Amino acid sequence: MINDFRLTNKPYLTSMFIPLLIRKMENCQFLISKKRIDQVYSFFSKETQKYIRKEYDFLFRDYNKRTETAIPFLKTDRVPVWTCWLTGINSAPELIRAVVHNQKSVLEGGQFDYRILTLDNYDQYVSLPGKIIDRFNAGIIEPAFFSDILRCATLHQNGGIWLDSTVLLSKSIPLEILSHPFYYAKGVRLAKKDMSTMPQTSKFATYFLACQKGSLFLQYLYEVLLEYWCRNDFCIEYLIFNDMAIVGLSYIELFQQENILIPNNNTGCEILQHMLSKDFVSNGKQLDEFTYIHKLARKAYYDDLSISLIKKYCYNLLSFDEMVARIVARY
Repeated sequence: MINDFRLTNKPYLTSMFIPLLIRKMENCQFLISKKRIDQVYSFFSKETQKYIRKEYDFLFRDYNKRTETAIPFLKTDRVPVWTCWLTGINSAPELIRAVVHNQKSVLEGGQFDYRILTLDNYDQYVSLPGKIIDRFNAGIIEPAFFSDILRCATLHQNGGIWLDSTVLLSKSIPLEILSHPFYYAKGVRLAKKDMSTMPQTSKFATYFLACQKGSLFLQYLYEVLLEYWCRNDFCIEYLIFNDMAIVGLSYIELFQQENILIPNNNTGCEILQHMLSKDFVSNGKQLDEFTYIHKLARKAYYDDLSISLIKKYCYNLLSFDEMVARIVARY
């Protein structure tokens, strides 16, 4: 049951602001050693997961008694594909508009029904609690965290596939992934820097999710997010959504069994964004043919040539292979 308990009543958790502060500090390597930073991220990721497991024990006990509620898609069903830009795609940065165009053009004409969620239309597809909406409108829940709630609610209530607006597609998404109650990019290879600062992402990435309607795992994610944001006025860890997923996969037996059946997939989905970075150094890693989603970083620095190459691919002026070849040729 959702209540008004305040996390601020637990002073020992105040220290969990430390990783948030470090994430916001520029050139923090001059203030604290890289090794120490890595230790901080790893420690607080583990502590966040311990907190989730303890604070929401009632959820874990409840979900360990439940059976799967997912409803498989029929062969004749149109499969919804969801992305989101809350203020509307016309207000999005140029790179985001290009990537969304790529998603739509790759998926259109098949069995997919591509939809862009905004603040003006999301209530046509999904119902959210009034308290969550009020807290978002009051600025307590930031847009990134509201998007987490929205994606879980949308997927649980409708099923389908979620793509962040920063996910580039090199080919269409195989419908076979929807034979699983839930699905995600599994076994993702991260750059050493990201493995240090975002250890959760290698275990569960949230930018590509799929599920059947009524998926119990997505219901769990939705419910634990609601519990957290109805109780608390701040986020103790920016990647808390990832942590919640990891804990659920670790402590709820049904999710463990379903997760085993999900094969490693899209393991190279983080490589392209590092190839586009100005400080990229080639280490022999290459994109593989089994990776069809490619996560770009919305706030990362890409030079004009990188952005130009992405846009040319998105608007069908370059093939994916040619875009990658031109990127590689710069190094």
